[in-house]
Amino acid sequence: MKIKITALIILIATFIFANYNQSGDTKDLPAIRELIPMTIGKWQGKDLKVDKAVFEHLEENELLLRLYRNEEIDKTLSLAIVLTDRRDHIHDPEICYRGQGIFINDEKTMNLDKNMSLKVLKGNRRGQSCDVIYWYSDLNRTYSERAVFMKDIVISKFIGKKTKGYALAVIVAPEKIKEAELKSFTAKINFILMNINNQKSN
Repeated sequence: MKIKITALIILIATFIFANYNQSGDTKDLPAIRELIPMTIGKWQGKDLKVDKAVFEHLEENELLLRLYRNEEIDKTLSLAIVLTDRRDHIHDPEICYRGQGIFINDEKTMNLDKNMSLKVLKGNRRGQSCDVIYWYSDLNRTYSERAVFMKDIVISKFIGKKTKGYALAVIVAPEKIKEAELKSFTAKINFILMNINNQKSN
């Protein structure tokens, strides 16, 4: 009986800590659109208009929605990033790809390198095959699984660990883009996210 009571107290305390001060410790994250360059390697970006309804759930400076075009390989991909100090602003990526009419057929986890794990979904949009690549980040490490990401946030709150911020990146790309091209683009985006705090101090 004592064990059950102790477990219940721990559960309640964890819940309280997880929901207390959801804005975290970071108040000065840069606007994500200013952080990610328009030119990334051979990819040239173009901002997309965002429905005003989106900003009922996010701050304007937290969201980047952009197309990137590589004329050399005649391909275009879309990039969506949420960068925030509020964990409740990090949504399920299904909202992104479902909203674009993408239906998922298969999924797998891909390790870009020893420090970066991604979720890769094989999908279909208007009869065309595409890949949806996404990952979460606490600006210290990446996560392919939402449950693990959220668990680590709770633990960090519980032990009083300072939060740098949170990010969700979603890339939608034609399936025919070579894996090497996609990995290179993804790695460059993640490098920027992981070095946000260094850039702020410069």
